[in-house]
Amino acid sequence: MSNVPEGAQRSEDGHYWWDGSQWQPVEGEEGGQHGGSGGSGGGSEALVNAFAQQGISVDASAIGDPQQVSAVINHLNQWYSQLDSTSRTIVDSLSQQGLTHLLADPEVAVVDESASQLLYAMASTGQSMEQQLVASNQAIQQAGGGGDNTAYA
Repeated sequence: MSNVPEGAQRSEDGHYWWDGSQWQPVEGEEGGQHGGSGGSGGGSEALVNAFAQQGISVDASAIGDPQQVSAVINHLNQWYSQLDSTSRTIVDSLSQQGLTHLLADPEVAVVDESASQLLYAMASTGQSMEQQLVASNQAIQQAGGGGDNTAYA
């Protein structure tokens, strides 16, 4: 028997449903936790879908462990929130030009190089760093992974 309430939104793959605050696995159907992807693979899938709904097209191979993605975004939130307004303006301008991935460059080292594919996906939006972080936080919360949700003024 399925645990999906009537009329609930389902993920594109049909394996998750939205409970109003986070994605839940579908139980009792051919979906649910299935096959080789295991627990973290399902979370990755939900996170990929949540990022897509926020306008950030990220490949599942760039997600890996959803906990790690959440940690990277939280680290970026903290780093960005500590910048002065002039530095934020510069970072936002560079981000809108598609240069967000530079934050994973070993010489810049804001985040680990392993996050570069996620940052490339964020950079492809043409949004400021602030907008990218807000969208990423919303995606992480939507996928049930917490997130900082820091508002920047």
